[in-house]
Amino acid sequence: MSTDSLKLDPLGYFLIRITKKEIEVAFCNYQKEFLHTFSGNASKLFQDIIKKLPSLTLDHQAYLKKELLRAEKAIKSHTEYIQD
Repeated sequence: MSTDSLKLDPLGYFLIRITKKEIEVAFCNYQKEFLHTFSGNASKLFQDIIKKLPSLTLDHQAYLKKELLRAEKAIKSHTEYIQD
């Protein structure tokens, strides 16, 4: 995706990482402040995040779901996860 077509969500952005057993997600504003943190498996995380941040853009929701599934796959396969 080129930066010309990238549309940032006005609410903020996600930082996603994995531990050996779960996914950790932080939601930040554009001043680089952590606003919310979440942890768990992909399905639970997605539900919790959408419940807490119902105004996320649909594009951001789709991106989040894709990344959470990638992170969960990395945990199960014991491979490295790098957020896109």
